[in-house]
Parts: sequence; C-alpha cells; structure tokens
Amino acid sequence: MTIPNSILKEHILRALKEIDKSGVPEKRRSKRYCLDYEGKHYPPKYVISKAAIYSISRELEPNEFSGGKSPGCANPFLESRGFQIIECNCGGKSGHQNCNILKEA
Repeated sequence: MTIPNSILKEHILRALKEIDKSGVPEKRRSKRYCLDYEGKHYPPKYVISKAAIYSISRELEPNEFSGGKSPGCANPFLESRGFQIIECNCGGKSGHQNCNILKEA
C-alpha cells in the first residue's frame, strides 16, 4: 500500500497534537530521520500512521508503507505537505537542542 494522498496537512497537524499528548511508543521511534516542527521532533512514519486516522478512519501499520527519502516514502510525502525532515537519531523524543544530528561523513 502507498501512503493515501487524502492525508492532508491538517490531518498531520492533528496527529502531532495527539502525539504531544500521548507520546511515541518505543517500537515506533525513528532511527534516522525526524519531522522537525516547532522545535520538536517526531518519527515520520508514526506521524503518518496517526494522521491516517483523520483521513481514512484507521491507523496505518508500519509495514503498509515505507519510511526514508525515496519517492513515495514517508519523508517526501511529509515534505510535500510543507514539513521539514532532518537526519537525526533521537527517535522523535527530542528537540533541536538535545538532538544528535547525523553528520554526513
């Protein structure tokens, strides 16, 4: 399955608010990328999974779509909705000041 195009920026913003309240389960933390929004970091795939609730009335499972930066994956999808994705290994539990930004070698 691909990420539903019906997921809009407003759905993503609602998901971010929900994540702020409930947190990110350990098994859903990101390993390499974070969505950076208002000084907070979020795991891109988890954000899309939660945003789907507001679009298609169910949470997407992690195995239903791909993360990363290839076309059709989580990162370009979020960028196309106006969000910034950064390379970061905090797992979505940090903000700018506490994040270990991954440096290109």
